Amino acid sequence: GLLAHMGDDDDGSVLAARLASDDVTEIGARHGSTSVAHATIADDGSAAYDFRVAWDPRPTSDWLERQWTHVHVGSFSAYRDGTRRLLERALDRPEAPLVTFDPNIRASLIGSRDEVRARAQELARRSQVVKLSDEDADWLSPGVALDDAADRLLAMGPRVVAITRGGDGSVLATPDARVSLGAPRTEVTDTIGAGDSYMAALIAHLLAHGLPVTAAELEAAGSYAQRAAAITVSRRGANPPTAAEIA
Repeated sequence: GLLAHMGDDDDGSVLAARLASDDVTEIGARHGSTSVAHATIADDGSAAYDFRVAWDPRPTSDWLERQWTHVHVGSFSAYRDGTRRLLERALDRPEAPLVTFDPNIRASLIGSRDEVRARAQELARRSQVVKLSDEDADWLSPGVALDDAADRLLAMGPRVVAITRGGDGSVLATPDARVSLGAPRTEVTDTIGAGDSYMAALIAHLLAHGLPVTAAELEAAGSYAQRAAAITVSRRGANPPTAAEIA
């Protein structure tokens, strides 16, 4: 299920059709305008964004009655005051679903660094899995080495922390194990959706196999997520792979 703000405009219809084709349930009412990110692609495939954001999610009346096995929180919406109440209701569930968090920092859309850092730490404490990019880590804790950033997050309570490093792969850590993975070799078309694909594939792997404990289990989860991201960057746009494509 997806709780977001999608407009009742043409862009919202396009998104709704894609969600329906992937068997995703909308648990928010469509209204107003759909947010748009205008991306500019550099020669190396990296993207810069200009955002036009409308954010007023209006959940359907039955959204909390569903038995979610997993709740994912991510990006600028995690730091909006209007989202905090909804997140608290989603996370305070009697069935204690798996909670994952991706800070996905978009500095132009969020508050001050101190406010965002405090909120990110609060959500990290509520989560079993935190994934962030090396750029996110440096924005939240400037000058801190990635291993130290992972240790700080683990100390807050998550069972797994993953830090992506673009073309250099990713680092995954638990309180008792840690692996550093090189990125798969691939021809980069653009990087839009790479981090989200990594996150989605990591979640899918954890739901199928459980939270990793050993270094070998961490490596399996990270490798699966990296294969998904590699496929995404090999083609144009935020077009993540299916499970069949990753296998």
